[in-house]
Order: sequence, then C-alpha cells, then structure tokens
Amino acid sequence: MANTQTLIAQAYSAFNHRDIDSALALMSENVSWPKASEGGRVVGKEEIRSYWTRQWKEFDPHVEPLERIDREGGITEVRVHQLVKTVGGDVLSDSEVWHVYTIANGLIERMDLKERTRTQPHLQHSPDTSMCQDLPLLLSGNAMPTGVPIFPARRGRIRMGCRLVGTNPNA
Repeated sequence: MANTQTLIAQAYSAFNHRDIDSALALMSENVSWPKASEGGRVVGKEEIRSYWTRQWKEFDPHVEPLERIDREGGITEVRVHQLVKTVGGDVLSDSEVWHVYTIANGLIERMDLKERTRTQPHLQHSPDTSMCQDLPLLLSGNAMPTGVPIFPARRGRIRMGCRLVGTNPNA
C-alpha cells in the first residue's frame, strides 16, 4: 500500500484529471465522501462515481494541495487551493479549504471538509461533520433552501450547520 503522502498526491492528481477509476482505486469499498455541491454524503465507490459524474457536468473543480498535516489515528488534514469554474470557464470560486482524510489499511476511508478561522482555530474531524464552512451563495439575491451546501461564489453568505468537537488547546 502507498504511504499517506503518495496516496493523497495520487488522489488529487486523479481527481484533477477526471480519472475516476484511478481515484476510486485509492479508496476503501465503503468510503464516505461529502457532496459539497449537493449537500449530504455518499458512501461507496459507485455512489462517488455517480456524484462526481453529475458534478463534473455542472462544475469544473480543480484542487491543488498546499499543506499536509498528519494527525493520530490515520487522520490527515490537507489545505488545498480550490478553483471552481463553470463548464464554460467562468470562475465560481477561488479559495483555500481544508480536506480531512481518514486513512486505514493504505486506503481512503473518509473525507470531510472543514475550516479554520481565528475564532475556531481547532475545529476537529468528526464522523458526524460533513460540511462546516461559511459558504457564499451562488444565486445572486435569491433565497437558497436551508441545509443545501454549494460551492462558494461571490454574493451573500450563509452559515452551514456544523458540529465542533474536541477542545481548543490555545484556549
């Protein structure tokens, strides 16, 4: 099995090249993945394949790892530069986000999204945390259904529900 650094690098490369089979080969059979553009989660390789296929028909996301932090218990946090465009090439979002991976037996078991802010410097991975970010609205001036996370854009802000766990060692 690949070491964590290689595993993560291969996963991002496969995702950015839209090589679903190579990306899924790096994941366990029951991998759990956040549906950032739809809300909720998918479990299993075929559900991820379906989700990514739908997503890539509407968006053109590209994620580039900037920093990796290995934690105890098979947890790896990765700060990424995320550029999301429409399929026509218009930029919807250009930001940095954190991805939190759970690695077991050399495979990705789970991925979560998180944010780190000055007021919440120690936001921890939790099996119950799927999306925990302030996300701007894609729709200019239109209301958005509660609890439907979407990619960040330029107008308005909503606060997606999240659950903080652990303690802040700096408090």
